[in-house]
Amino acid sequence: MAKVRTDIGEILQYKFDKETDNGHRSYPWDRCVEHTLTNKNSEGFLLPYHDILKFINENEIEVDLKEYAAFAPDFAQFSFAAELVEHDTAIDSLLTMADSLKKVRGST
Repeated sequence: MAKVRTDIGEILQYKFDKETDNGHRSYPWDRCVEHTLTNKNSEGFLLPYHDILKFINENEIEVDLKEYAAFAPDFAQFSFAAELVEHDTAIDSLLTMADSLKKVRGST
C-alpha cells in the first residue's frame, strides 16, 4: 500500500518556436507520478510475499499462495495507474490487505 506523493512540481508548458508562437499556451496532460512504495517508508507498507516464500522454502511445506494474496475488490477501479478509486473500494482494499497480513502473522 502506498500513497501518491503530493509534491507534483510546477505545471509544464509546451515551448513554441518563435515562428509558430501566436500567444497560444498548451500544457501536457501526462504527468509522471511517483509513489511512496518502498520498504524504507513509514507512509506505506509492502505485503511480505518474499518472506512467505522464504518461510515456505525453509520449512519445506506446501502452501497455496493465493491464500495470502490481497486481490483488488473491484478490479475495474484499479485498471489504470491514475484511476480514481471510490472510498468504499479503498476501504475494502485496506481491509483485504489487513486480512492478508493477519494470515501471514499467524503462519510465521
